[in-house]
Amino acid sequence: MLKRCVNIIKHYHVSIVTFCVILYLSLYKPAGKSAIMMFANMDKVAHFMMYATFSAVLWYEYCHCHHRINYFRLLLSSFLAPALLSWIMEILQEKLTKYRSGDPMDLLFNVLGIIFANILCLALGKYLLGKRSRKKETRSA
Repeated sequence: MLKRCVNIIKHYHVSIVTFCVILYLSLYKPAGKSAIMMFANMDKVAHFMMYATFSAVLWYEYCHCHHRINYFRLLLSSFLAPALLSWIMEILQEKLTKYRSGDPMDLLFNVLGIIFANILCLALGKYLLGKRSRKKETRSA
């Protein structure tokens, strides 16, 4: 069990740091009303980007540490882990803090970011893996 935990930390350290940053940003208490809003709904863009980044980092680290890619497992984990975190964060904001609230629109933009990242990573990953396999075929011919 300990060896498995060490392996997860070793292979997914950037994902863990990304998770911790999202956790911090989701629960910290902003100092006063000094939030800088450059445009309307900027917070929704931030939610989209945070969770798209988390999902993309999971993709990268999975592909980096596995020789054979199980796309079903990869899509399941790169969608479910961020989506579950998103849902839990909205509940924690509502239940644990007085300065934040759980917002269904935040959850929606989190999930949209996750979906976007998975589609992008799937397309890009298939392209890059196909390109890599074509290089191997050229070398061996």
